[in-house]
Amino acid sequence: MCLYAIAAVQLPDECKPPVALSTAIHAAPSASVFDATGAWFSDNGKPQCAVAAFSEAVRLAPQSAESHYDLGLVLRQQKQLRSAVEEFRLALKYKPDMLQVRNYLGTVLAELGRDDEAVAEFREVLNSDSNSVYALD
Repeated sequence: MCLYAIAAVQLPDECKPPVALSTAIHAAPSASVFDATGAWFSDNGKPQCAVAAFSEAVRLAPQSAESHYDLGLVLRQQKQLRSAVEEFRLALKYKPDMLQVRNYLGTVLAELGRDDEAVAEFREVLNSDSNSVYALD
């Protein structure tokens, strides 16, 4: 298997980003560049590549709520629900007022059959904003 190296991360050849992102990664690897790369992979139907890029973003900025949230979303898409729960919880640790994260956490907990925990998360969203589009959705 050939590997394509991006900074300290090794991605399979099919995870090669477009030239602009590859150039940015090599010039100044940062969490924001890897977040953008993960978003590109996700938007282009390469969720495994998105997981790798978002994981690198989290490694570079472990306290980034947004990076943990992005990684949680793509893990959920990949049906890696327990890992998604961990990432959503980390996002909330660093930014507890992110209602959309709390709502996704509740959704994934419900998908895991952990209904009591899910309801608690949805209630927390409604307690924060009784008109929340996240909780009422």
